[in-house]
Amino acid sequence: MKEILQKYPRFSRLLDQLCEQSLDQKGADEISRIVKNDPAARDYYIRYLDIHSTLHWDLAISDANPTENKQEQLQNNTRLKQLVESFVAEAALEPINSSLTTGELDTSEFVSSSRPSSSYSSRKTAGTLVAALLLTFMVSGFWALSPAKQHDPVVKQNQPGEVVTSDIATSDELVSNDSSPSPGDKQNSERMAEPDLPPKLPDIKWEQQSNPISTAQADSKKETSEPGSPSAPQLIDDRQIVEVINQRIKQGWIDQSITPSPVADDHEWCRRVYLDLAGRIPTATELSHFLNDERTGRERRLVDRLLESPEFAMSWATRWTNLLVGRSPNKHVDRLALLKYLRHSITENAPWSLVVSDLISAQGDPKKNGPANFLVAHLNNQAVPATAFVARTLLGTQIQCAQCHRHPFYETTQRQFWELNSFFKQAKVVAAPQMTTDANQQQTAYLLTDQPVGGPTYYETRSGLMQVAYPRFNGHKVSDDKTVIRRQELAKLLVEGDDPLIAQSFVNRTWSHFFGYGFTLPIDDIGPHNPPSHPKLFETLSRSFVASGYDIKRLVRWICLSRPYRLSSHPLPENRQDTPQWGDPPAFSHMYFKPLSPEQLYNSLVEISGNYPHSSDDWNRHLENRESWVLQFVESLDNDENGESNHFQGTITQALMMMNGELINRTISPDSSRFTASLIGHTGSDLKKFETVCLAILSREPKPGEIVLFRKMIHQLKGLNNPVERRRLLAGQLEDVMWAYLNSSEFIINH
Repeated sequence: MKEILQKYPRFSRLLDQLCEQSLDQKGADEISRIVKNDPAARDYYIRYLDIHSTLHWDLAISDANPTENKQEQLQNNTRLKQLVESFVAEAALEPINSSLTTGELDTSEFVSSSRPSSSYSSRKTAGTLVAALLLTFMVSGFWALSPAKQHDPVVKQNQPGEVVTSDIATSDELVSNDSSPSPGDKQNSERMAEPDLPPKLPDIKWEQQSNPISTAQADSKKETSEPGSPSAPQLIDDRQIVEVINQRIKQGWIDQSITPSPVADDHEWCRRVYLDLAGRIPTATELSHFLNDERTGRERRLVDRLLESPEFAMSWATRWTNLLVGRSPNKHVDRLALLKYLRHSITENAPWSLVVSDLISAQGDPKKNGPANFLVAHLNNQAVPATAFVARTLLGTQIQCAQCHRHPFYETTQRQFWELNSFFKQAKVVAAPQMTTDANQQQTAYLLTDQPVGGPTYYETRSGLMQVAYPRFNGHKVSDDKTVIRRQELAKLLVEGDDPLIAQSFVNRTWSHFFGYGFTLPIDDIGPHNPPSHPKLFETLSRSFVASGYDIKRLVRWICLSRPYRLSSHPLPENRQDTPQWGDPPAFSHMYFKPLSPEQLYNSLVEISGNYPHSSDDWNRHLENRESWVLQFVESLDNDENGESNHFQGTITQALMMMNGELINRTISPDSSRFTASLIGHTGSDLKKFETVCLAILSREPKPGEIVLFRKMIHQLKGLNNPVERRRLLAGQLEDVMWAYLNSSEFIINH
């Protein structure tokens, strides 16, 4: 230890300042460089913090039961004395506290009678703190040294006048049997193999605390960026952004020695884009129309047509309604009003920043003002669920742990959690009696309003002390005067800058919707502790999304016209290591399987039956029936986060519903299914009828083995001369084939 202090004379003093919370940014930078580059200094750093943690906790032991704690405290003092003496002897330091060398501790100045605790739990907490610090450093080092996890290189931008001519890559452009990189790619890989920490994305963007690890990440980001330029380009040209997506993902394959799967065939891609954009599978007619279109740019035309369709608006609104208020019924929440607002917003292509502002600042009757339902659903329990939901759903950060203590990963303290919570201090849901059309009857309406309340929010620390928090976000403090409507001020702060958290979160969620996985795992846990799989691409998309005016449809178009989205879902031996389902960062070398959501399945079954809605009245009835049907898979959880459980993916309930549920029977029975009835009454060939079933349900032509089976079934019809009997047998055969297809994994998976 003497060598460490001789080598770094200021190191001990800097650690003192760190523990005293008086360390400035310059000192934090110095600690980061020392700890990062010197293993011996790293060991000194950990042991020093171990002692400080033990002192910090053990000197705060409650004296509520002094007789019971006396012996345990003396034993702990002996252990602490040995630890300190060993450290002091090795480092040639003056004793930290003279009382420690005598075996006696004067705890009178540190005891808190309001927080009972045990020495065991204190030591355990101190050990956990040190272990967390060590783990953080190890993880940071791993990400810095692993060649497979390097940053994406800066993509060479198009020269002035250079035009990208293709929207979708051809098979030759996308697939290479030789996985070895070209000489130019090899140079890029060697350049990127230099040790470097991942760039630090903004976490909660509140007041930044001095932290050696996060500071090192910030330094790394500065080193990888050109002076005076942003770390990632901000683009608004559609073709250029699509090309950036293609190049960055391709570079990831090269870095990880992964060969991408071939391009998906037209049947597979068409089914995929219909499910992702329209929320249902395509009809046989729609699929045939796409397949028969031989003009250049048909993929772009299909994407554009679906983006402007009412079905995209409904699908997008449904997904975000589920995210914002869940699927569980709530007597104060009008889900259909929120869905109607979101559907109108996307139809009019309202910017996402405006939608977020409406969700945060809405007032009035949630039945009439759709965005008010978001906070109405979560304002219970001192608005703690509202605070957590806003952070997780709109900002992509999980700060709910900071409600009671400092977050173990984010640079977020308990005070910062309650500072965000303070923005909702004025928001209340009040009951207001209203007259009905019948003058003799009244009904109660629940209104979202802001009370004229000022001052701070009070919260209790783990030591039992009451603290105050004023409304503050991203370093900006809002006046706590009762005349200031805090939610309106928060709505303004959320959209500040060219790469705010609401943009990062929305881009991550949107990418995850189309690929099954986002740039981070999980998608609502963005921060320096959880580096994105493709940091430069993630930042480019976020910045470009903001530069486009938060244009939701343009972001969707970029993704749907990219090469990775066009890949097949069938993995190759050369990319089987691309397994994000096991927790690995996704490389997007093939399309990952995505189970159909309950809404997608319901829509698809109704579409197959030929009863899909076409008018406003039909849509309203369709939505009501779908809401009721989906509830059988949803269970509300009684917790502080207003959570719920979805029992849809592979459960017994779902299996039984698919095998003999009423909806399945209505889909295949000629008595209720227009599709089945039209097939039976059609005068064309019987084989064509079976092929149409395959095309309508699985969106592909039947395989040779299926054709053989169909011919065997048709052979049974040839000996029947009675038209009624023949019709009955054909109907039964078609129903059997439809039932088998609907219960196949191929149907219930978006691939």
